[in-house]
Amino acid sequence: MKPLTAMMSILLAFSVGALVLFPSIYAEEGIPDTDGDGIPDDVDVDIDGDGVPNLEEAVYGTDPYDKTSFPVIEEMR
Repeated sequence: MKPLTAMMSILLAFSVGALVLFPSIYAEEGIPDTDGDGIPDDVDVDIDGDGVPNLEEAVYGTDPYDKTSFPVIEEMR
């Protein structure tokens, strides 16, 4: 069985001068959820669940898929 991923789309409707947004979320096969938290990897802000966002881990050169790999900030004296 292939993993499911959630996809989100927004339908814009113009009616009597008003803008109406209709958000919808649907499941799609193909994109994995590595950590099993229900959030697909492509939109998960913290894939390994270590509390450090993936973008921040990329900046510091740590592995966003490894919860034992996270940035360590040393105190300046």
